[in-house]
Amino acid sequence: MKIGQLAKLCGVSVATVRYYVSMGMLIPNDSSAQYDFSEREVEDLNLILKMRKHQFKLKEIQQYLILTRHSRMIEPSTINAALTILETKQQEIFSEIEELKNSYREIGEEIHNLREKGTAERRVTGVPVSALPLFACPYCGESLNIEDAEIKNGYIISGKLVCSGYGNGTCEKKYEAKIVDGIVETGNLYTGIYDHPDLKRGLYRDMGPEFSFCFQRCYDRVTESLMKDDMNGKVFLEANINGYFYMYNHLGLLPANSTLILIDKYPEILRMYKALIEQCDIKCQILYIADAGTDYPLKSSCVDRYITFCGEGEYMLYHQNCYLMDAARYFKEDVRVYGTYLSYDRSAKSRKNLLTKYPESSKRGFQMEYLMEDYKKCGYELSLEQMGAITDCGARVYAFSCQVIGEVLRIYSFTAWKAGHKPENL
Repeated sequence: MKIGQLAKLCGVSVATVRYYVSMGMLIPNDSSAQYDFSEREVEDLNLILKMRKHQFKLKEIQQYLILTRHSRMIEPSTINAALTILETKQQEIFSEIEELKNSYREIGEEIHNLREKGTAERRVTGVPVSALPLFACPYCGESLNIEDAEIKNGYIISGKLVCSGYGNGTCEKKYEAKIVDGIVETGNLYTGIYDHPDLKRGLYRDMGPEFSFCFQRCYDRVTESLMKDDMNGKVFLEANINGYFYMYNHLGLLPANSTLILIDKYPEILRMYKALIEQCDIKCQILYIADAGTDYPLKSSCVDRYITFCGEGEYMLYHQNCYLMDAARYFKEDVRVYGTYLSYDRSAKSRKNLLTKYPESSKRGFQMEYLMEDYKKCGYELSLEQMGAITDCGARVYAFSCQVIGEVLRIYSFTAWKAGHKPENL
């Protein structure tokens, strides 16, 4: 809808809508000459108006919007952050209870709803039995046998994956991976000292409003691309999800007949997300693999769509090649890549700081031109759009602590495909 329609629908002036857009509190689609607002902006504007009516300051509303945009509002740490905002305001209102009792009651209801979300019953899942055809030995390509399996409701909760080729002499290595609490653990886990799992999902809460605004635009671009795509029966892969995890907030996009493979170097990250996802009504099948490299127990050419929401940059903090290059054998010829990438100028001191903080990292990381060169070496073409340029990301944690304030961090959204397989909708 146009800006005038949104203003009329919510009972505000066009100038008010423009003001909230300028503050990054409303994020319309700006790919055309005019702003295009969706139902999300209607919901966000109604939330802003409600919180303004209840005496919330603009900065408080911005922080609350960051929480709702980048989480499912079920993580304990996120709920605690939201509760802090809400309960602080509740105490301010209590002193004026006669005048503001309606606001007090509504905030109380919101607190109750958040508490209920945090105690939702989990639906225990594991390795989907339907995903077994995806497994193969990473060394010989033979199928994997399931041993000592505990199966419940179509999910393998525990057991072992063992190469079938070892016993008959077609494989020289006895490949074996464990299934622990429904997660495939290959044993190849990250043991370095240069990173740690973000188990409280604190990274996105440390972002400033400007960074959050750009990330939301990137979310929107990836979502737009997926919604134009045929997702039925497809196998999706998202790796390096520790700090960034696009599909977590967008699992509802995937149809029931699709499979999502989630990979991270930390099994505890996967356990954390698995427990949260099990509180949600998710239709697609999800396969969790804990591995710090790319020798996965997966068949070659099994992945239809690769999602990398800053995952390439994350991967190159610990490897010399980009992820697409190292994991190429798992992607089908007509695979599509939907991604977001953070980039500094080649000579930026921030990139040098990254090499100091992460001595395992590639000298080609966090630089869009290098990534494009690497993708082209793999036979891929790209379409990209710069979504923002940040001189202070706000967060001073993880790789963001390496930014020199004032140096530009560019945020790109991109789509990639094998040469000769350009999507029709591009």
